[in-house]
Amino acid sequence: MPENIDNKVFSLLNQSKPIKTDRGLILRTLFAITAVLVVIGSAWVAFAYWKAPKGAITSPAEGFEISHVVEIKGYTKNIPLDRKYIWVTVDVPGIGLCWPKRPIYKSNGPFKTKFLEEGPNQTFTVSLYAVDFNHNTEILKWFEEGRRTKSAAGFPMLPADYKLDTLELKLNET
Repeated sequence: MPENIDNKVFSLLNQSKPIKTDRGLILRTLFAITAVLVVIGSAWVAFAYWKAPKGAITSPAEGFEISHVVEIKGYTKNIPLDRKYIWVTVDVPGIGLCWPKRPIYKSNGPFKTKFLEEGPNQTFTVSLYAVDFNHNTEILKWFEEGRRTKSAAGFPMLPADYKLDTLELKLNET
């Protein structure tokens, strides 16, 4: 009896025909899936870019010669609540220090501020940062310590991922 079953199975398998595949259908399906994934990925990247924190110093222009009183104009937008503290600083990356100059009290909009630059360098870097509560608190402590001790020691550079914009300016000594 087992021989009979084996023969029947063998006979049935020999009668079956291979399944025909439509290669065109498979390729069109793969192409459609790929296209949908590309569109979804592109939309996600565009949305993330559009919603990313942004800020710019719009005036003065890069390389501009200024007096010791520096007037900065700019804007911020899409600043999340956890980074709502906006600061204008003078950075000296070569020594890893910055000098926070002015807070911007209203994020997500235009701003205008002034500060006095008395540093030793003819050219200097002005940056715009959006920082978190902890960094803001450390900057305020640094200001208080500077007032108390009359010290002009720099503050450690703020994290690069908090930087919104930066530009170099030149002091006009006349």
